[in-house]
Amino acid sequence: TATAGLVVQGPPGTGKSQTIVNLVAHSISQRKRVLIVCQKLPALEVVRKRLVAENLGNRLVMLTNITSARRPLLVDIRS
Repeated sequence: TATAGLVVQGPPGTGKSQTIVNLVAHSISQRKRVLIVCQKLPALEVVRKRLVAENLGNRLVMLTNITSARRPLLVDIRS
């Protein structure tokens, strides 16, 4: 079943990335799936780096270009 989403927004330096990492870590511990969408690639990179630092890198699939990255994405998801 689908659940409501959550939007995290605010000015730089307000803890958005850490909040997202905390939410993702908690969701993963609850066996939930998480989709993170960022308007700008650098914001997504910050979140990815923090998740990797929390030893969650093996649980990530990062898609930055749906056209050129489709096949590697499918391979990552299946593995």
